[in-house]
Amino acid sequence: MLPAAMTLALLLCQAPTLDNGLLRATLDTETGAWTVVDLETGATYSQPDTVRDQFSEGPELQVRRAPAGLALDGDLDDWADAEWVSVGDAARAALLWDDESLYAAFEVRDTSVMGGEPGATDWSAVDHVAWWAGWDQIRYPALEGIERGYAWGDWQDWAEVTVAVAGDGYRVEARSPIDYFITLQPVTPGRLFRAALTVGDEEGGEAAYPPDVNLASRPTYAVAVLVGEGGETPTVPTPGNRPRDIAAPEPDAIEYTLAVERFESAIGEVRCLARLPEGARRLEFECRAVDGWEWDMTLMRGFLPEGDSEFIVPYYGNGLLVPTDHPAPPLDYLSVFGSLDMPGVGVVGDGGAALCVFESYDYLSASLETAIWPSRRALSLTVIGERDERGAPETYRFAWEFIPGGTAMDAALAMRSFCVDQGWWKTLREKRDENPGVGRLLGAPIVWGSSGEAFAREAAAAGVRRLHVPGSFSPGAIQAIVELGYLTGEYDNYVDADDQTAPIDGVPAVPDLIRRERGGELAKGWLTLDGLHQYYSLCSRYALPAAQAEITETLRTHPYNARFLDVHTAMGLAECYDENHPVTRTEDRENKTAMLQWIREQGVVLGGEHGRAWSVPVLDYQEGMMSCNPMFTWPAGHLVKVEREEQIGDLYLDWGLHPARRIPFWEMVFHGCVVSTWYWGDSVGYLEDVRPDLTDRKIAMTALYGSAPLMWATNLGIGFEGERKRRFLQVYNAICPLHEIVGWEQMVSFEYLTADRAIQRSRFSDGTEVTANFGDEPAAVTSAGEEWLLPPNGMVADGPGIHAHHLPGQETYAERADYRALVSHDGLRERGGLRTDGVLALATVEPGVVRVCAPLGAGGADLAEIAPDLVGQHARVIGLDQELRRTTYAAEILREGRFTVPAEGPRVWEIVHGDAAHGPDLGLALEPGALTGAIARVSIGNQGDERGSGTLRLYWDRVEDGRLAGEWAVEREAGESEPLDLTVADLRAVGRHTAVLVLDPASPELVAADNRLDFTVALEPDWSEWPFTVAVDAEWERAPGCFVAPVDLGQQPGAAEADLTAAVLVAGAGEGRARHLACQFEAESAGALRGRLVVSAAEAPVQDVPLRLVAPARDAGVLGPVGGRVDIEAGRVRGETYEAALLHGGLRDLRMLEPSGEPRAVIQRMIFSSAETGWGEDQGELLSSEILADGPVRTIVECATRLPGDVVVTRRYELHDRFFIVDASATALCGGLFNRLWYSIGGQYLDSAGARVEVDGRGDDEGVTEAADSPTWYAVRNDDWTHLCVALTEADGMSYWDATPALGQLGFTTSRTIGNRYLHWIGSGRLSDDRLQTLAGAIREPSLAGGINGMDAGEGL
Repeated sequence: MLPAAMTLALLLCQAPTLDNGLLRATLDTETGAWTVVDLETGATYSQPDTVRDQFSEGPELQVRRAPAGLALDGDLDDWADAEWVSVGDAARAALLWDDESLYAAFEVRDTSVMGGEPGATDWSAVDHVAWWAGWDQIRYPALEGIERGYAWGDWQDWAEVTVAVAGDGYRVEARSPIDYFITLQPVTPGRLFRAALTVGDEEGGEAAYPPDVNLASRPTYAVAVLVGEGGETPTVPTPGNRPRDIAAPEPDAIEYTLAVERFESAIGEVRCLARLPEGARRLEFECRAVDGWEWDMTLMRGFLPEGDSEFIVPYYGNGLLVPTDHPAPPLDYLSVFGSLDMPGVGVVGDGGAALCVFESYDYLSASLETAIWPSRRALSLTVIGERDERGAPETYRFAWEFIPGGTAMDAALAMRSFCVDQGWWKTLREKRDENPGVGRLLGAPIVWGSSGEAFAREAAAAGVRRLHVPGSFSPGAIQAIVELGYLTGEYDNYVDADDQTAPIDGVPAVPDLIRRERGGELAKGWLTLDGLHQYYSLCSRYALPAAQAEITETLRTHPYNARFLDVHTAMGLAECYDENHPVTRTEDRENKTAMLQWIREQGVVLGGEHGRAWSVPVLDYQEGMMSCNPMFTWPAGHLVKVEREEQIGDLYLDWGLHPARRIPFWEMVFHGCVVSTWYWGDSVGYLEDVRPDLTDRKIAMTALYGSAPLMWATNLGIGFEGERKRRFLQVYNAICPLHEIVGWEQMVSFEYLTADRAIQRSRFSDGTEVTANFGDEPAAVTSAGEEWLLPPNGMVADGPGIHAHHLPGQETYAERADYRALVSHDGLRERGGLRTDGVLALATVEPGVVRVCAPLGAGGADLAEIAPDLVGQHARVIGLDQELRRTTYAAEILREGRFTVPAEGPRVWEIVHGDAAHGPDLGLALEPGALTGAIARVSIGNQGDERGSGTLRLYWDRVEDGRLAGEWAVEREAGESEPLDLTVADLRAVGRHTAVLVLDPASPELVAADNRLDFTVALEPDWSEWPFTVAVDAEWERAPGCFVAPVDLGQQPGAAEADLTAAVLVAGAGEGRARHLACQFEAESAGALRGRLVVSAAEAPVQDVPLRLVAPARDAGVLGPVGGRVDIEAGRVRGETYEAALLHGGLRDLRMLEPSGEPRAVIQRMIFSSAETGWGEDQGELLSSEILADGPVRTIVECATRLPGDVVVTRRYELHDRFFIVDASATALCGGLFNRLWYSIGGQYLDSAGARVEVDGRGDDEGVTEAADSPTWYAVRNDDWTHLCVALTEADGMSYWDATPALGQLGFTTSRTIGNRYLHWIGSGRLSDDRLQTLAGAIREPSLAGGINGMDAGEGL
């Protein structure tokens, strides 16, 4: 008697069967197909009889013999005997063959032929033709002179072609070796294969033969047949499917040999072992090649349950549902860790569910191809062994799990179990234990393209509690972002390399370290959109050392807490055939895993482009999993802005973003282990300008899947300007407070609540449920016992710690114990104690402190409903500035528990209540009036309700121990205010200085902004300590903002012993109260006595008035005045009216400072831009950064940066209080812009040539470039600010490109390599045309007579 757990029938009269008491699996000895029966449920699963194309459908295309000596000359007379077919209304095509070649000819009528540039591969922008033979496609542009076609991802010499262009169109003749086409092997008359022909135009249109062909589905192609010389088409036999040599090597296994095919042509045999383990619902397979065929080979056909069913395909995203009866789904070859993100594909239906698990995942792939069952025709998942790769296994292993539950969730649990066994499982809570920064990730929208610190502060003031701000920023800006509680990290990439990539361990990356393909050619990587710049793919063996060299140095100086790795997890596994650094696919995966793990160990939150099951333990977030990249109908990877609705094709709408076809299979497996979000070229809001309803769909889908949003701060997406901020905050509040909670949890169920799948619901392990309506009409749903009428693309979420809803056209609302926010879509709305016609958010930031943010609109809050414990307590309301510093009390806006948003003043407040509201609050105020014996009178008051004390300290110019001038103990009763006269005996500071007064309270205070005062003082020197004096009789030259005179003090007695950094220029005779001019001596080199004197333009030297330069002795300890406009270590520059970050030698995040000190974003980047070095961000190697001069008039800092192309750019910044000058030079002539500007905010552009356009990110060139001939100035202005740029050296023209990826992207062009000088002035409000013209003229032609050509000093010039 056979074991009860297993019986095996191998009798001639009985089919081979495996039975373990749970499943019975039977092999059909005629077809080789298996049938599996679930013995508990009765569910039956079967394989098809064949997957071979029967060529029973589609038009026939005869491919006749070519005449002898057929030449590629563009003359189609030799094609008279060919069968020509129509390709649309304006073209025809034909195929011919002989024993050596397969030929194609096209004749196209077109009066305007646009073949593009040689090497370009943007086929939607050029006229071209293409033809398919089976899987192989060859394209040819309509470009005379080309000699080769594009196939297999590159230009191929073997794809010969001739193109002849005439006035009425063009002709194409092409020839390729016939043995290159596997589907025609062996070549013989009668061979059938699938063929298609297409003609494309430069506007993206395409005609095809057959007319209704789906190029993603070969069964819709024509049936082509090779015709013999006599016109014969004999039947070509194909091998049968009958298994042979059946054996039972083990009690639970059957072994047999099967003829296998690659769908259209037989390619060999495999030896298969099928095993049904005891106690398992899993049929395991092991397959190995018998004949050593070198191509990929079919290993096994897939199972389907009875009745209707769907495949669950983790197809480069979270998951797609593909009906098994679909005639031609647009899914390409399913390579594991290529287009499949997990090593498994499920099938689920009324008759049961199953999961195919690819156990030899590094070398397996699959396809969905139409196959034949006895009673139906349907798609079959066919497993393919990849044979032509280095390191491919001899035996391929895969298994089918048969799932009695029959749901997608059950299939996901089976997939999860396999991944756990592989070690591909680590929860976010475990990752947070290793790096607490992971806690900042949940609930944080990822926002690309921002200005950095300025954007982060504005977001915080709008109530955004968590945020991820990727980008390259200065150390000071990074620290500020981190201190706000946010994440920030740089973009990184150790795959794409070119000749500018830094050597690794002294070895050039290109070509030495580039991965090589099987044929020995360099593996290609990223290709620019214009097709002109090709990157290569670095061998993964060098990914870790490259990362270690770059990241170690970066983190040493820049305190990033996150990092984004492009490409690594987006590309499939790849082998390297370079004998100096060979890599198998398995080693490729291991190399990348090791690199990612090392980066995480540096304490940064790590993200990657896209995600794979193997990368889950080593990535914290994955960009792109919410998108389905193969379904894009625009160049999303190149960040091309979608400007017309027609660009959003049916492929994207019907598959890429169709809620009924999408399923969160990735989240069912991995939610709570890694954060998922959208691709940056498909972000939430990427299509806002043309299809805002799709933004709402993405909001609902992101919440439903428990994922995080990715957005753009620029015109590539929603942005953050004006009313766009309202939309941004809709996205944030609909998703992020929810994600803060459910992001840690596993997804435990996902349901379609209606037959049309319009209503969907997900549930997480903490009990939170999210319900969404993707239908065209409002739908009634119940959530947490409450009835909701969800509009189309609306959602509602409820759980133990969260309620959120998004009702498009109405409102967005989120509520947690410590946070609630309301965003109105249409007028005044009330919800949860909040009322607003804009945006209102309340958050408990610490015990006893509630922060209120009202970035848009009016309204208020009923604290009796929101925080009843607060009502009746002692409370104080304090306004905050843009930096979130407490500045002013505002008691009048809180009355009887109701908070009212005031019409003017701050937009952020804190309500401090209970014990936190008690205590002293000292503050300083400068009192006006002349004083005797004191430098200032300061009022010191106490606005608190308790007695306060502290220490008052006075510093010269900056807070530094060595500059302390005086110290006083102060004490004030509650409500008391008394003045203090500051008397100072410290004579180290003479002339004009900034007095910095700091009050250090003895106990914490509610408002600290009034604890510091900065004011200017002028102190008379003790001339006995100033032994050096010399008359100045120099030729003064007028320059912007100052007067400059050359001086040589080398022959002056005592000059060598004088401290010239503290020198004072005295106007007038005698000492006493003579006029002291703000000046600075700038030595031509360190320690030199030759240099120049610089005097502020506001204190113009008066003619005929004697001037004397007076300086103290070096050992006198006198403190010279300082400018302090640059902090190189922090990477910041700051004047009275502007501030910016200094990064890689360029300026970023340039902001205008209001008189109150409030910053307003103006310019995102100020960079060097050229074709040779890259048009975008100039992130080269910073070679040097040095302060050359720093004084009361100006600060000069010089930075040298090596950019791609080995071009070294030197930028000297001359920083004045109210403007700055950029002097830029380069070591090579580059056809670009030495000072290109990307604006943060739009406005009106105008220039000296009379151009006047709107900077709004929608206009491209708009005629500005053509109109500008030798321009002298341009300006951008809006109601808040005006930016003027004046060319101080001659410019050739203007470059203007107001489109993706930024606003403006403008600047002067020049053919000069050195000494390109540009002055930038930024002022508050909108300057008139006349004022701008006058100001620009005065800057270019200054007068020596004080001011600038009669202008006052109001502009600081």
